[in-house]
Amino acid sequence: MHLFQNVYIDFGFQNNGMKLKMHLFFCLSLSVFLASGQKKSNVPSCFLFEEFVEGMILLKDGQRKKMYVNYNKSTEELLVASGPIIMGINNTENELLDTAYINDRKFIRLDNKFLELTYHSKATALLVQYKCKIIYSSSLKYLPVGFRRDSPQMTIYKTKDSDQFIVDEYNIYWIKKDDILHEVTTQYDFRKIFIDQKKQLRKYLNKQEVDFNDTRQVAALVRYLDEEPERN
Repeated sequence: MHLFQNVYIDFGFQNNGMKLKMHLFFCLSLSVFLASGQKKSNVPSCFLFEEFVEGMILLKDGQRKKMYVNYNKSTEELLVASGPIIMGINNTENELLDTAYINDRKFIRLDNKFLELTYHSKATALLVQYKCKIIYSSSLKYLPVGFRRDSPQMTIYKTKDSDQFIVDEYNIYWIKKDDILHEVTTQYDFRKIFIDQKKQLRKYLNKQEVDFNDTRQVAALVRYLDEEPERN
């Protein structure tokens, strides 16, 4: 269980003289994550990176701030680490942020969530929305209705106390094409977006299997369709 508390911490973010307000998370039952020298735990995590890494945060006013960051795929929020304390930026102050650069990867804000920009050109951009569900259950038969049992990203963790955590990780892709943003969850969505390139899409998928859980493979597919001329 987590204890949530609102505090004011000065990281140098300023907005009309007011300091950035953060949500402070005290991790009482989970492992303590440090900004450096973190210890791994077999408690399931929905963090995008295995540990907090130094990243660059770009604010809308042009300020750049270096700090140790991670991304929580479950709550879909950017986290900042200061020693043993993990802080999540709330929606109001999230408006001050523009871009995050983490491990040579670029994340941009969309609807107060950070999505990774994995491909972009003048006409097309591919964004990845990382999602994660952690479900605690003593038995698989108690899984909620609608749970994706066939998810290839589903992992089951068991603790020494025989507790069971089921972690389901998946991605939602957003393709911006000709200034229109499309949500992509299936191959059929690709066919609708690249309707004028259905032959090229079929040819590509016949030549090589695309794992839609692999963001690099999906980015390669979008790049191919973006660079191939449209043919009727």
